[in-house]
Amino acid sequence: MPVAAFRPTRSQRRTVSRWPEEGRIEIGPATATAEKVAMFNAHKEERGLIEADDEPMSVPAYAAWLVQSCFDTIEMRYLLGDRLVGVGIVDLGERSASSVYFYFDPDPEIARLSPGVYSVLQEIELCRRTGRDYLYLGLYVEGCDRLDYKARYTPHERLVDGDWRRFGA
Repeated sequence: MPVAAFRPTRSQRRTVSRWPEEGRIEIGPATATAEKVAMFNAHKEERGLIEADDEPMSVPAYAAWLVQSCFDTIEMRYLLGDRLVGVGIVDLGERSASSVYFYFDPDPEIARLSPGVYSVLQEIELCRRTGRDYLYLGLYVEGCDRLDYKARYTPHERLVDGDWRRFGA
């Protein structure tokens, strides 16, 4: 998505205004901790993303998947007061960023704040502040319920029949 052309929708603006004043974001190197892995596992379980034969993620597995990278990988830690309520893993390139994974505390009070929407908007702002032109939200598969949210951030480009096509504003 070309971040300079992005304009939030009314609903996205409401999400930002709903985020509590005590909310803050810490940005730093990606790390694996027991607290983050517990939240990751709780998020996956609440969202129905764990198959019956899946084992919960371990700290070493989390580190291997989300922390150890050949990219400049950072995490955006979302806090309400001192409480960690979400973590976004982002790979940084020279002119772009890639949203690798985001998870949040499945507590209904946190979920009602739409932390997934909020995190995408904050990643867009990170790109703008750091002079990056693009944010890649990852693979989009039309009709896939778990990936449909990506189409709500426009303009964006999709590879269709071997050609890149712009969608949205």
